[in-house]
Amino acid sequence: MNPAKPTRDQGENRFPGLRHAYLDLSDRGSIRLFQGDNKGGLADHDKALQYDPGDSYSWNNRAHAKMRLGDKMGAIADFRKALEIDPSLRTAQEGLQELRAAR
Repeated sequence: MNPAKPTRDQGENRFPGLRHAYLDLSDRGSIRLFQGDNKGGLADHDKALQYDPGDSYSWNNRAHAKMRLGDKMGAIADFRKALEIDPSLRTAQEGLQELRAAR
């Protein structure tokens, strides 16, 4: 792991006073996406990324929300950002491949 690239845990440590708010937003966004509330999940991950722009999972989940809402270019940009932070993130790799195949 490259120490210059923040991980989810490092992001939480950078904002100790806001740790719970960040986790709540990220977790709630993921739950909303799972339940099919793509707009709500997108909004929560937007806010979570304000606290920790180095969170590859929030970039990835936001990309999935955008993909479901028809924003293909936005999804591609977010998947690329997630992979820039964590090149091994399989769901981001698969999402990007799916969007490329749909062109």
